Amino acid sequence: MKKQFLCFLFGLFASLSLASCDMGFTVEPYENADQYVVGSQEYAGDLEELDIDWIFGSVTLVEDPSATKITLTEDNNVDDAIKVHSWYHDSKLSVKFGESGYHGGLLEVRYKTLTVTYAHLSNLKVTLTTGTLTADMIHASDCSFTMTAGEMEVGVLNASHADFTLTAGIVHVDEVHVSDIVYTMTTGTCKMGLFSEMAGSFQFTSGSVDLTIPDDTATQIILDRTTGKLKSDKAYTQVDNVYTFPPLSEYPIGINLRVQMTSGRLRIR
Repeated sequence: MKKQFLCFLFGLFASLSLASCDMGFTVEPYENADQYVVGSQEYAGDLEELDIDWIFGSVTLVEDPSATKITLTEDNNVDDAIKVHSWYHDSKLSVKFGESGYHGGLLEVRYKTLTVTYAHLSNLKVTLTTGTLTADMIHASDCSFTMTAGEMEVGVLNASHADFTLTAGIVHVDEVHVSDIVYTMTTGTCKMGLFSEMAGSFQFTSGSVDLTIPDDTATQIILDRTTGKLKSDKAYTQVDNVYTFPPLSEYPIGINLRVQMTSGRLRIR
């Protein structure tokens, strides 16, 4: 219930922002618009890169190793101009919220639900204005997630590099297996379980970042903060602004992070 309420607030905030501009929304013009096809689709071939640009509603990614086709399914009965537009070429799939340059009212769209099913991919890029992004698992070499306001719920994220850029929102990833992570947030909530050796950074103005770190790997965090707070369930040693978990560890440093926060809270579990 709490999650639904928070998601509603984020959606309401974004909807009011969109509504303040001529009581509607605009699909930003995009290149090669004449190459895009309309509505739910199936594509045969490999998927090296998936690029999704969604304004509001929900996006679900389904990684199915047995899938023989790339499938886009949109559950919404709307005019063609507001249906999902996609272009598959050179093993890349580009997905847009609607027709290039289209301006419409919020009430004519209501809530759009998109599901993308694929066997595997190499690069993933998701841009979400508001709404939700969900996936049981994401395996890719490079991942990029950009959200203005919304919620991301992922079971397992396995990647070489992952980049998160949020204005506001909620990000929850149960298991993070990445080599390099960059997380930038103005305000919101981040909750992640770190399960592999990695290096990276978390930077946020306000809000909270909640990290679960493994017991069998030493973690070192360089913490730069103005008024933010650190709360830890694990013992640590501190030398200036360098925190090591656990203290006097017999394990080599496996997770190296720099955390910069103006205010807010960093929680270590």
